[in-house]
Amino acid sequence: MKDKLKGFPKIHALMLDGEEGANRKASFIKKVTDLELDYELCEVKRYPDCGTIIEGKMYEHIKHTNPGQSKTTCAVAANHIRMIRDWLKASNKDEEWGVFCEGDVSFETVEHWPFDWTAFTKIIPSDVKVLQMCIMKDDLDYTLQLVPRNQWHWGANMYLVKREYAERMVRRYCYSGNDNLFNLDVSVDEQNYGSYNPCMPEDTLFCDDRFDEIPKWVDTSGMYACPLFIEDLNEKSFFEESRENPEEEKKSHKHTLKLWKEYNKEAKKWNK
Repeated sequence: MKDKLKGFPKIHALMLDGEEGANRKASFIKKVTDLELDYELCEVKRYPDCGTIIEGKMYEHIKHTNPGQSKTTCAVAANHIRMIRDWLKASNKDEEWGVFCEGDVSFETVEHWPFDWTAFTKIIPSDVKVLQMCIMKDDLDYTLQLVPRNQWHWGANMYLVKREYAERMVRRYCYSGNDNLFNLDVSVDEQNYGSYNPCMPEDTLFCDDRFDEIPKWVDTSGMYACPLFIEDLNEKSFFEESRENPEEEKKSHKHTLKLWKEYNKEAKKWNK
């Protein structure tokens, strides 16, 4: 599998610090080491011990629509931004893309790719801002095609971000000078939120908030999705003590893996 991932960008992985995250960290490091992938860990403590400060009217809206919701999901979204900001600070400005993930990403689909990473990069659209590379969806109506992302495409387990868009996100959410303070408001009129719950990492990361334009607006162009990878369900969920609906979560995992296995068989027939 490692030959297919030659040239894959350095992976920046969000990890829970301390004993609670030790097993996931060790598992992730083994995966990427075996595949000879370069990586960087962004280790944070669980909220509120991580020191992350969430500002903005967003949380009050979340409490209204989801009374049992804690700030944990907001903090996860903020710490994804923290990880992206760390990449911008430390990386060479010539690096066009950054690749980010959570520690429960699985690379088992790569075995069934009938191509390598270099070949795949040739079909990434030129206007890409974000490429979501892991999809979880209640309706299993998606294929392996690279498509414009929509609000039903869940999964921040692995994604690619264009540097220019990353810089916009950091300017939007990290403008105070305090590295621990994040403002997760969006420029959608509060009266029009409806059931919109933008505290989730997917909503924060995969929606271009044109906060610095008049009128303000939210742009979803340049956001794409393709299920190159899957979630490792052997890893414990850090949102719940146990996975609340494990059979439901397995649906996308099994569906994506099945699609890759079938596609690989077809590709072998074409190449005969």
